[in-house]
Amino acid sequence: MVDKNRKNINAEMAEVSPYDLSSTLGELKTRIEGYIKEYGENATLDWDANRWYPYDEKPSPTYFIKKVRPETDVEMIDRITREGLADKQRKEWEEKEFERLKAKLGK
Repeated sequence: MVDKNRKNINAEMAEVSPYDLSSTLGELKTRIEGYIKEYGENATLDWDANRWYPYDEKPSPTYFIKKVRPETDVEMIDRITREGLADKQRKEWEEKEFERLKAKLGK
């Protein structure tokens, strides 16, 4: 059964140093085959040239293995709770703003 409330998450599965990919094509092929075995053929290798780590003075370019996966039950419940709270807060603010404008404009 497909849960229509469940969203897909583009999750970072692993970090890959650019130095790890600086090797012969044969070694690179072996490494990539290992990534495919571990993360699946649908995983992607993404480049982030502006990755900042805590206490870094400049960005550290890095590769990431990412994979789209469905959110877990805990993540879905947390997201729905946050969205519900945000909706409630927005409605409360709109009601207060409506009352303020109604009092200001006298209608």
